[in-house]
Amino acid sequence: MFWVGFAGAHIVYYLYFGGFTPFHGIPRWKLLFSLIACDGWLGFLGPNFCVIGEWFLGCILVIYACYPIIRRLIEKRPIVVLAVQLAIVLALADRNVLQVPPFTNPLFRIFEFSCGVAFSRWGLLASSPDDKKRVGRLVLASIAFAVVGLFVSLISRHKYSAVTFVTIFSVGIIGFAIVYIVGDAICSARAKKAIETLSRYSFSAFLCHHVVSSILLSIYLSKGHVSTCHTILLFVPYLLITACASFVIYVVGNCIAKWLGNLLQRLQGRRMKLK
Repeated sequence: MFWVGFAGAHIVYYLYFGGFTPFHGIPRWKLLFSLIACDGWLGFLGPNFCVIGEWFLGCILVIYACYPIIRRLIEKRPIVVLAVQLAIVLALADRNVLQVPPFTNPLFRIFEFSCGVAFSRWGLLASSPDDKKRVGRLVLASIAFAVVGLFVSLISRHKYSAVTFVTIFSVGIIGFAIVYIVGDAICSARAKKAIETLSRYSFSAFLCHHVVSSILLSIYLSKGHVSTCHTILLFVPYLLITACASFVIYVVGNCIAKWLGNLLQRLQGRRMKLK
């Protein structure tokens, strides 16, 4: 789906701008960053062919490479691990000396990722009554840590973007915990089905919403006059176009994935016959 969204975004930009003007002068070898979905994340190395906000994917790939270690530490000492990681984040945010920006830096994002691992391990994957009892404590602990991060970042005299980011992810963790509790209380089969459907297209929506919003905003701002009514009217086509584009990316991406899977199976079958 990433490559389908990437190709579609470049086609849309080509048609809209009448060429690849925004990418003029960028070395072609940097397409390698796009091939591994890390072009947005490697933006601190200079301009590349990022068009769909791929910083998220690169950061996630790096963090998932650390997942086995994080999982093992979370299983042994979840509260201690989260406390240490929060302390590291706050220390780095105060100094802001890292070359990689905070919102794309795994050292900053690893705390909230670990909160998610803890939720999954002791909540979604809980099998014993003792495991399930830890869910409430971990929810409260994660919220408490997020509140601490939020408080420290708000009272900090530093105005670095890293400190602002601590505020953002703290609010995000608190919001996630609330949504987790509310979602767990939902009993309606229809509501669960609706949420499942929306979740299915969430990744493809992430891949295209930057492109949709940037083009609509360029058209909107070119009109000159900006009003609340116009902004509301802009949001309606944004949602509709993003929904349609998400569906197309999802369907095309899955079709290509199935085709490649069948092709690999056939090649493997032929190889086994030759042996």
